[in-house]
Amino acid sequence: MLALQGGGALGAFTWGVLDALLEARMEIEAISGASAGAVNGVLLASGLAKGGPEEARALLARFWDRVSRMSMPAWLTDHWLIAGALRGSLDILSPAQLNPLGFDPLRSILTDLVDFERLRTRSPIKLHISATRVKDGSARIFTAPEITIEAVLASACLPRLSESVEIDGEYFWDGGFSANPPLRELVWSSRSRRMIVVELLADAIDDPPTAAGDISQRTLELAFMTSYRRELEALEALIERCRKTFSGFSKVTRRLRSLQIHRISIADHLEPQDLGRPHDASLHRILRLKEEGQSAARAWLNK
Repeated sequence: MLALQGGGALGAFTWGVLDALLEARMEIEAISGASAGAVNGVLLASGLAKGGPEEARALLARFWDRVSRMSMPAWLTDHWLIAGALRGSLDILSPAQLNPLGFDPLRSILTDLVDFERLRTRSPIKLHISATRVKDGSARIFTAPEITIEAVLASACLPRLSESVEIDGEYFWDGGFSANPPLRELVWSSRSRRMIVVELLADAIDDPPTAAGDISQRTLELAFMTSYRRELEALEALIERCRKTFSGFSKVTRRLRSLQIHRISIADHLEPQDLGRPHDASLHRILRLKEEGQSAARAWLNK
């Protein structure tokens, strides 16, 4: 089973990990994801439902190619004057003011690439994607039979960039705030004794950020990490407790006792300065992130 964190364009690293796992024909029973992790998970499941591992690899490649073609050039976003103006707009203007026509490239790309009806009725793997209720901060976990384009957009809805997504009369923001990614539901739904978590957030940094944009980005990262740390620590404590009980206690206890958690972290493969700019989806960067993800997954497979 795979647990995929969110992280904007850094999700291309996860693409590389998934591509290598699919190439190795690794059996995948279940996936959970938030934000970019939810998008990657839905694409993988949709590809498997349509044509198997090769179709899943092709679908992921088509998605990230489309994303890179719609991205603002890196040299433009890195320019201090333009970058400052963009950050200033985010601080002052609401998403509705920044985008009064409601243009949503992610909706367009996913609508073109994913057959959501097939996904809901014939997904070959179990899916769990998270979104965060705006009213109270709790997580809603969508499973395969419930996953629509709206559920995916809700999971990837950053409140400073997009208006909240309404589903069944409730409003949602990015799933990273509440379950990044969902772990409990993934474990309970799967019989697998091995869970791979693909981490896209820097666990620790050497120096505190000083620029306004960097401070804002680190604040978001900390919010996304808090939900993950709490759930991971709770799961690890439960596993440790199960390992201290006698072997015949229950099937759940026996399975938890043998559950292994593996972490493939982007921070182990990229320099700290390369972990920023989550909105930089330029083609060169996307391909580099994919290559790093492939390398990280192959190294894990060869252990």
